[in-house]
Amino acid sequence: LEVRRLAYEHFIDTSSDQGLRGIFVGRGERLRIGQLAGCYTGTLRSPSERAIKRDTKFEAYSYPVNATHIVDPTDNYGHLPSNTPHEMALVNEPTGASMPNLTPLDYEFGLCRDRDGRAGVPYYAAREVREGEQLTVCYGPYFHREYTTVCTDHGLLMRWTTLQV
Repeated sequence: LEVRRLAYEHFIDTSSDQGLRGIFVGRGERLRIGQLAGCYTGTLRSPSERAIKRDTKFEAYSYPVNATHIVDPTDNYGHLPSNTPHEMALVNEPTGASMPNLTPLDYEFGLCRDRDGRAGVPYYAAREVREGEQLTVCYGPYFHREYTTVCTDHGLLMRWTTLQV
């Protein structure tokens, strides 16, 4: 599967006083339920490579591939540059009672390729997502948060995920 850039655009979320970045559905576009929204890509890192970068806090953006390796979309300093080719790393987690509008479904690396041919984890629309809406996905139950989100309710997420399949 190849991701088309037309389905979304990314920009600084000016509605946030913290200047958070995110991915938003582009003007005149929408995502239909089940449609591929994007491919979470980055550098495949081994345990030894992870150890070298550990002090950079890059793991906030990393995605586990298996028990040992991760996908890391950050630069050498653990930052996600504004011109990153790994757009799906900019997808935020929903806050409050909002449910995510994307799901990885299988959580498997290599099931999609981005427009540059990089393998990654596919994110699919869990519902129709309209023009201007921010794309959101749950980061998982073990992600360290300093905000309230439905993504910490394991039971709710299991029921929700079952409905998406």
